[in-house]
Amino acid sequence: MKYFWDQIAVHWSATDYEWLETGDYHEVINVVNGNATLHKLTDINTPLFASTYGRNHNTISLSFACMSPVGGTWASPPTEHMLDVGCKRLAELAILRGWPADQLERKIMTHAEMAALRDYPRGLVEAYSNKAPSSSWDHLAQAAGLPHANYGPSSWHDGWPGGDVVRWDLWQLKPSDQGGIGGHLLRVGVAEWMAKLEAAK
Repeated sequence: MKYFWDQIAVHWSATDYEWLETGDYHEVINVVNGNATLHKLTDINTPLFASTYGRNHNTISLSFACMSPVGGTWASPPTEHMLDVGCKRLAELAILRGWPADQLERKIMTHAEMAALRDYPRGLVEAYSNKAPSSSWDHLAQAAGLPHANYGPSSWHDGWPGGDVVRWDLWQLKPSDQGGIGGHLLRVGVAEWMAKLEAAK
């Protein structure tokens, strides 16, 4: 089967744990009565145009229902069980597409990473970063070959150019994490699940 998507964007919904609505994401992992559950809301070969600005033409989206602003920034972080369920599902999708585990960095990305254009050349991204607001630079960024200007986190652990912090989904998985390693930690979990699933065949 031919799929339109060649990347997966991983989000958090900025809601409570029980949140579940169609329209924004292909799949959502929420928590009800302590159980993290995957919900397949929209067929993965049907494009959605609301989830990842400038990226929806070749991207599907999976979101964790968490990070509600009520009670403070980290009052409802992604739970370990949610992350495990999510990594398993991302591994299944990676296997479906035939992506090798050592090439996941540009295939499975957090919304923070996509917003910060971390799959594009750094020198090009630097020219369209640290602008406020990034939306006023979008047409220039697009003319230069980028999908948008940098609207990601203001700083990264490795010195990647900062954005204007419109989106920072999964920049960290917990507040004690170094800023920017959330995507790497997710992909480590995905690779571990890929090995388990392949071994079980």
